[in-house]
Amino acid sequence: MKSNNTIVFLVPGFPYDEEDTTCIPALQLYIKNLHSANPGTKIIVISFQYPYNRKKYYWNNIRIYCAEGKGRGRIFRLITWLKVILYFIKVNYIYNITGIHSFWLTECAFVGQLIAGIFRIPHIVSIMGQDARSSNKYLRYLKFSKITVTSVSKFAADTFKKSINSKAENIIPFGIENNCSIAPGNNRTIDIIGVGSLIPLKNHSLFVEVIDEVVKYFPSLKVLLIGKGVLKSSIEKYIIEKGLSKNISLIGEVPRCEVLKYMMKSKILLHTSLFESQGLVFLEALYCGLYVVTFNTGYLPASKKIFLCRDKIEMVNDIKELLLKKKDFNREIHITIEDTVKKFKSIYLKLGII
Repeated sequence: MKSNNTIVFLVPGFPYDEEDTTCIPALQLYIKNLHSANPGTKIIVISFQYPYNRKKYYWNNIRIYCAEGKGRGRIFRLITWLKVILYFIKVNYIYNITGIHSFWLTECAFVGQLIAGIFRIPHIVSIMGQDARSSNKYLRYLKFSKITVTSVSKFAADTFKKSINSKAENIIPFGIENNCSIAPGNNRTIDIIGVGSLIPLKNHSLFVEVIDEVVKYFPSLKVLLIGKGVLKSSIEKYIIEKGLSKNISLIGEVPRCEVLKYMMKSKILLHTSLFESQGLVFLEALYCGLYVVTFNTGYLPASKKIFLCRDKIEMVNDIKELLLKKKDFNREIHITIEDTVKKFKSIYLKLGII
């Protein structure tokens, strides 16, 4: 006889081990907390692309299978999909699979749709990023009438509706883990912090330009930029060209716990990204007591500490004003990961998955 109800998660990548905290933090935080909150439900994760060279392993007592796609296309992409399907068949033979939850409206959702149709299993797909945009080629191949779609923000849901004229049934942001015993203090030695991958979407050239303007009024400004990516060398060069080497420190990628420690030492989060489906960093910044200066993108809770801007000039002016005013760095908690688990669990119950 097969075991208790089992949910299979289809994801593009997953942590290599418990120390790999920078690989899709929101997703790994959700799956770990869902597992601990529902010990009677089996959870299986099948990852398409990452990690490399690790086919089967356990992560926080959860079984992980990886097709090791390594981002390769064409015939290799088809081979990756076949591996995923074979993994599913193997798991389905052992466990009582009652639902599939795919993340991103890309290959995970597409292959998940095929599997769910064959085995007649409920299928949930979560919009997580740029997959909501019309440029996503997979949108035309997904039959949304047979999928339960969730979105991490109203912003992403609205983008999705404009792209495909279809609606995300539920808006469920990913919450933060409220397990820090250290309260935010007022000893803030970093004036401005930026966190995010060094890729075109995050718009870090504008980040440097904003700092360049602010430094004219605050010459001793201390700025920290955390992240790695293809634009690292060009951003470093731009910082040097602007004469900001003494002001901006670019430290690359660090573990998530270290990111939160740096936030605890900072005053303002400057986020210049052009597009965010959610932006977990906003919730993390408020949790660490920071003020947030950003464009109107992603999930932004109601908070007097969030300053929405339309352009560079408004960002510069808001930062100047914040640096001059007396600030409180009290922690704000808007959504916890437990809240996220409860909302998804209600969907699973409705679909008979758990």
